[in-house]
Amino acid sequence: MTITRLFRSVALLCVLSLAPCVTYGAERTSGAYEAFAAAAQPQRTPAQVAAIEAWKVQIVRQLESRKQYPADARSRREEGAVLIVFRLDRQGRLVSSRIVRGSGSATLDNAGLALVSQAQPFPPPPPVAVGKQIILPIRYHYSLPRCTLVNRLLGPCTTS
Repeated sequence: MTITRLFRSVALLCVLSLAPCVTYGAERTSGAYEAFAAAAQPQRTPAQVAAIEAWKVQIVRQLESRKQYPADARSRREEGAVLIVFRLDRQGRLVSSRIVRGSGSATLDNAGLALVSQAQPFPPPPPVAVGKQIILPIRYHYSLPRCTLVNRLLGPCTTS
């Protein structure tokens, strides 16, 4: 009997020692945790924020200039949006990329991954961007033009 009581006491102590972890997890979702995390982040000046945003615009333009609709997806009239997250080093070289949310078409998903790979090297990040590597999300929308009667008469799209 005493071994059973001892075992229960040890089990109760183990459970009680986990209580701060559970409380900490609950606090992380509260506004107090968010305020603490925001205070821990270095505050950027408007010029620094503008430099980072301008760099991101350069990357988007570079990707958009190389974007092509895959011919086999076009012939099957496949459309969709693929969300890709990619990681760049301080020199603008691609370290890794992965699909976060697929388009529903393997052809379009693979085209998005190939685009990120083919568009490198990217411009190096500004010095105010912190970290050895920078993680960027990008969403590619692949959509075919809608052919209306007027479009068909003028000829800017085809009906395959």
